[in-house]
Amino acid sequence: MHKKKTILHIDDNVIFMNSVKSVLKQSLDVNYDHVCDKYEAYHYLRNKMPDVIIVDLMLENDYDPDPGVKLVEEFSKKYKGIDLVVMTGNPDSEIKNHLLEITPHYETKGSDPMSFQAKMKRIIEK
Repeated sequence: MHKKKTILHIDDNVIFMNSVKSVLKQSLDVNYDHVCDKYEAYHYLRNKMPDVIIVDLMLENDYDPDPGVKLVEEFSKKYKGIDLVVMTGNPDSEIKNHLLEITPHYETKGSDPMSFQAKMKRIIEK
């Protein structure tokens, strides 16, 4: 029997998080947790260790101009065994290239849900 994997989604858009949850739950037997900002993420990670973290690059409740980028940079160093998936609605090529050096998992919001679902399935089942 295998342990059910856990996905943590950090995004301030609850409607978008619910749509991602719906897409993922269609084909994956996973625990799906979500938080709305980096402070909730830090609190969550003190108590639980997910298998995958989906990070939105633009988090509204943050005074930092690049909160998601800094989270990805920090998490890649601190949580080496966790797969990081970048999720953004602003596909700036310079930021994208920088983040692809950190993690191969980069998704644009609004991309094909079935393609996203298949990518997440590959990440979860590896």
